[in-house]
Formats: sequence, C-alpha cells, structure tokens
Amino acid sequence: MPISFWGAIKLYFIGTFYNHFLPTGVGGDVVRGYGLRQLGCSGSEAYASIFVERYTGLSTLVCFVLISLPFDQRFGGDIKIQMIALIMTLTFVFGSWLVFSSSLLSFFEKWSKFKIVSKVISKIKIFQDSLYFYKDKKKALFLSFMFSFFFYINSI
Repeated sequence: MPISFWGAIKLYFIGTFYNHFLPTGVGGDVVRGYGLRQLGCSGSEAYASIFVERYTGLSTLVCFVLISLPFDQRFGGDIKIQMIALIMTLTFVFGSWLVFSSSLLSFFEKWSKFKIVSKVISKIKIFQDSLYFYKDKKKALFLSFMFSFFFYINSI
C-alpha cells in the first residue's frame, strides 16, 4: 500500500479518535478506510487491511479465553461458562470459514439466478482476493498478532 509506517500510525490514531466519538466501535475503521482510499488504495485493499487487523485481534482474544478458562477457579467447573466459550469458539471458526472459503462463494454463485446476488458475490470475491494477499505476509500477520497480544495483556 502506498503509505509509510508513520502514515499508518497517524491513520490508526485518527481512527481511534473517531471510535471514541462516533456511536459505534467501527466508525474509526470507516475513517481509516477512507483515509487509505484517499492515498490511492482500492476500497477492497483498504478495508481488507482493516479486517485483517480486527480479525487478528479477535483471534488473539479467542486464544486468551481458551487458554485461561481452565485456570480460572471461579469458572473452571461451571458448565454454562464452558459451553458459552465453546459456542463462541465454534461460531468464530464457522464465521472464519464463511469469510475465507472460496468454494462456498462458488457454490452460491453457481446456484444464484438473481443478478443482484451475482453482483454481491463478485464484490465479496474481490474482497477475498485482497484478504488472500496477506496469506504470504507472515511477518505482518505475526506483528499484528503480537500487537493484539500486548494490547490484551495491557488491558488485563
């Protein structure tokens, strides 16, 4: 992407500022995506980078929950808490499969007879292609996970 490290930091802080003042927690993400588009990124590239950052954060949080649950004396024996953690983890895995599965999109595309559905599927494919760009960016993904890890350690 045509942005420097400090430019990315600047956009991150601008997005954080907007997250605090807009009514949702994703308003700053929209502002960051808009800022990246102003710098010359395509919409799918801009929002895929934001999605990957949010996804690594959620993945880190799921790992923290799964690792810490057996060690918590208050919840370790509570089957309701364990079931909630299991359901949330399975939902996360299923949602990840929905987002990253190209075969699922092909299935819907093949059986779709509506033009609007085909148009939506083509937009999702473009977004998926932008996500797949990060598959080979192991260092960037690792750093994103590490930032998430330290963020949650700091929160704890």
